[in-house]
Amino acid sequence: MKITKIKAPLLFWDIEHNVPLLERPEEGEYIVVKATPPRDVRPLMGLDVEITINAIISELKDNNVVKVLLPPNEVALLNKVPYVDAGDEIIVEGRIVGHRFYDPIRREWRFKPLYEGVARMVNDEIGSFAIVNLPKLTRGFTVHRGDIIKAHFEYEKGRFVAVSTKNGKYHAVAKIVRGRRLHVIKAWKARDPRYINKSSSINDVIKANEHRLNVLVSKAKLIIRDALERHNAVPVISFSGGKDSLVVLDIACKELGIDNVIFNDTGLELPETIRAVEQAADHYGVDILIASANDSFFKALPIMGPPARDYRWCCKICKLRPIAKLYRTTFRGQVMSIVGQRKLESFARAFAPIVSRSLWIPENIVVAPINEWTALDVWLYIFRKKLRPNELYMKGLDRIGCWLCPACELAEYEIVKKLHPDLWNSWESYLRKWAKKHGIPQAWVDYGG
Repeated sequence: MKITKIKAPLLFWDIEHNVPLLERPEEGEYIVVKATPPRDVRPLMGLDVEITINAIISELKDNNVVKVLLPPNEVALLNKVPYVDAGDEIIVEGRIVGHRFYDPIRREWRFKPLYEGVARMVNDEIGSFAIVNLPKLTRGFTVHRGDIIKAHFEYEKGRFVAVSTKNGKYHAVAKIVRGRRLHVIKAWKARDPRYINKSSSINDVIKANEHRLNVLVSKAKLIIRDALERHNAVPVISFSGGKDSLVVLDIACKELGIDNVIFNDTGLELPETIRAVEQAADHYGVDILIASANDSFFKALPIMGPPARDYRWCCKICKLRPIAKLYRTTFRGQVMSIVGQRKLESFARAFAPIVSRSLWIPENIVVAPINEWTALDVWLYIFRKKLRPNELYMKGLDRIGCWLCPACELAEYEIVKKLHPDLWNSWESYLRKWAKKHGIPQAWVDYGG
């Protein structure tokens, strides 16, 4: 069996300026950030800051621990990692202080301290911590009450505690179990905490990565120009209202003068996305063509049933069909779709070429000029150019698209539910009736099928 490996970009941290670097620096003190691949990191910002702080306080029962784990006025990053639902590594001062993750059972965001976070907690004796009279800690080991020589944590089964051996050689994160015992779920050889304690801003990050950004933009322009020279096709910018396509829109429209822009209105877009499209049209002075699915989804729903992760019939009806129709009725010959697709977004896109021909619309050539960019590259470009991204990013969503997409995580549904309760309640009511009619447990609705 052949194993295919995806090469993830490296991430570095400038110690002097306390900022992330997307390329290895030629001088100065730095460290390699040991983040989980593919390392498509993004800034901790907007509602995500509040979510993270609340998760830390709720889990560790100590307000003062926040400034130790998440120092104010410093740039921090989130790095998506596999969990039952949504989960992110939290990177502070170049090291991982822990994971924040959405617990689908408790219906809340939680925080699990790790590595640098555990080191800081036991060193400062802050938050939920325990010092144990054991020579070593290993995964799966249960620490009994008699082995705990110093601790501070509230007894609540399932909550996390930072643990250190008395000799300071081993650190771990454990869960509280019955009898005030601690069940070790991960252990490692201890490292001393490292505090940089230097203020940094997104502008500092932009400055530190300026050269890389300039090179990426030049390459993106070259990719588009080269594709136009090679193919006799009408260039059309595909704008979704998301951050990636916003960058492509800015480069292709403002920098290269391409003014054909299309937006696929699936009929399942949130109001914030529609506003983002309207704002972009005003900002760039273009008439954006709308490939609208209207109410196609809800007309097909009684026949097709609710979509699922492995049953996404809606993509063809709400995306493919209206786009194909608009292309054929508006443009003659080949169309070149300039899209905001990036290889780090998914396993499937990791292998997609920069220039390809659409499998579904043969006369459509697809060009992905920012295919090699990371999410942090995208955000740095947006902040540097002072662009106006979709407001949903600041409201806790990392992915912009159909609000009821079956590929969403429960954490995303919760945000939609809070922002637009009428929309969500109507959809949930339909799902519960459908489940009851077909003899499916209500848990199918509660946990996203």
